[in-house]
Amino acid sequence: MSPLDYPHVTEFKPVPAPPGGGKRKGRKPQGQYALTGAERQARYRQHQADNRAAAPPRPPQPIRRASRPQQWHAAVAKQNSQKSSY
Repeated sequence: MSPLDYPHVTEFKPVPAPPGGGKRKGRKPQGQYALTGAERQARYRQHQADNRAAAPPRPPQPIRRASRPQQWHAAVAKQNSQKSSY
C-alpha cells in the first residue's frame, strides 16, 4: 500500500447524523457553519479587549535603601566604633 492510497486527511467530510435521528450535542453555530479555530480565537481576543477594565493605580514605590555591600560596610564600621569604646 503506497501513501497515495490513503485518503486526504484535511478533506472536508460532513459528520453523519447520529443513529436514531437524535440531535448532536453542543452549541449550535451562529452562522451556517461552525467557526474555524482562527475565527474563534479572534472573537475571543476581541471580547477580552472589549471587557478589559482599567488598570488600578500603582502603589507608590518604596524608598530605596542602601545596597547590601553598603549595609555590610556600615554594620562593620558601627561594630568597630563600638568595639573601640570598650
